[in-house]
Amino acid sequence: IHGAERRYTFTTADAETPYAAETFDAYARLHRQRATLPRSDETYRLQREWLLGGQGLVTIAERPEGVRGAAYWIVYKRAAYYASGVYAEDDLAHAVIWRSFLALRERGITRASLGWQSKTLTEKERSIEIFRRGFGGADVPVQIVDLRFVSREEAMRGA
Repeated sequence: IHGAERRYTFTTADAETPYAAETFDAYARLHRQRATLPRSDETYRLQREWLLGGQGLVTIAERPEGVRGAAYWIVYKRAAYYASGVYAEDDLAHAVIWRSFLALRERGITRASLGWQSKTLTEKERSIEIFRRGFGGADVPVQIVDLRFVSREEAMRGA
C-alpha cells in the first residue's frame, strides 16, 4: 500500500465532489478497457446515477499516463459495498481499496463489505477470497428470503 501511495495519485469522489462525474467517467473507461466481464451500458449509467445521487463512491489511482486502477462502492445508510474494481497494475488493488476505506470513514460510513470470504466455487473466486482476507473481517450470516407475491385468491387457495 505504501509503495503504491508513493507512485500513484489517488482521487475519491461522491455526490458532494465537484468533479464526481469526471472521476466516474475515468473509472468507467478503465473498466470497459480492462475488465474481463465489462458491464452493460445500462449498468454504467446506473452506477453514475447512484454516485451523483449520493449512493456511490469511486476511487481512482492515476499516473502521468492515465488512470491505472479504480474501485466503485455502493453506499447505503452508513454502510458501503464493494461493487467493482479494475486494476491495470498488480500492486494497486489494496491501495485503492485502502484509500476508499479512508474516504468512507471520513464520510461517516461505519461498515464496509468486500463480499464473502468463504463461499468460493471457482479458482478465480478463491483468488478473490484470498485478496479479501488481506483486509481482515469475517463473513456475517445473512438470511436470504425468497419473496413471492401472490394475489388474494392465490393466497386463499394456498398457492
